[in-house]
Amino acid sequence: MSNNTKIDRKEIEKYLRHLSFMCHPGAMGVQIYLHREFRPILDKLTGELNLKKLTKDRGIQSPEELKQCINALTKKELSMHYKEVRNILAPLSMSERDGMVKQMEMTGWDGYRYWVVKSSMHVLPEAGITAYEIANFIYLCRVGRALHVLSPKEAFAKMLQAAQRAMELYSSWDAYMDAYIVGSAFNVKPEDDPKARPLKDHGRTHIYKLFMSSQTKLPKLPWRKEEIMSISASV
Repeated sequence: MSNNTKIDRKEIEKYLRHLSFMCHPGAMGVQIYLHREFRPILDKLTGELNLKKLTKDRGIQSPEELKQCINALTKKELSMHYKEVRNILAPLSMSERDGMVKQMEMTGWDGYRYWVVKSSMHVLPEAGITAYEIANFIYLCRVGRALHVLSPKEAFAKMLQAAQRAMELYSSWDAYMDAYIVGSAFNVKPEDDPKARPLKDHGRTHIYKLFMSSQTKLPKLPWRKEEIMSISASV
């Protein structure tokens, strides 16, 4: 591998960290995740700690289940459901949308998802909440690489493809992060406390701090980087 390739890879991994940091549990973990390169020893620690967190938060009990979760994200089921709800609400008037959302809230937990779509459908681009799936995909691929569920080459190729897709679908860091926050809110579970749903952070604190902090690179990183877009995902 040439020196230029190494430089390109290092630059890509910086983007990968910024595209997925909001999935990392804990403020201290986010800082480590953002400012440290993807080194094997740090990956090993990240993988072991995060698998425990994933077991608690997502019910992932083993490396094999982690791989299944990574593969499931490629099906884009959550973003497809968002678009389905958006297509139902789009032809309706504002009053009709409000009525449908109230009706859905009375008949089932999915009503909160209808409220999320109604509140965001004119803000997000056509890609909807795909950013949420992309961020989680990159994050889980890194954990998967740390746990040897994915080989370094396979994980890098998958993460690179996801980064390229993000840059194709969204016009800026702001648009990508907005879509992630909405996606996190849309990913409500039936067992979640209905009163607590609107109060959840959905990664906003980490994201806002990153945009405001002079110590982070995000405000200075160009969104669409042609060097990344032109690299083959088979690297």
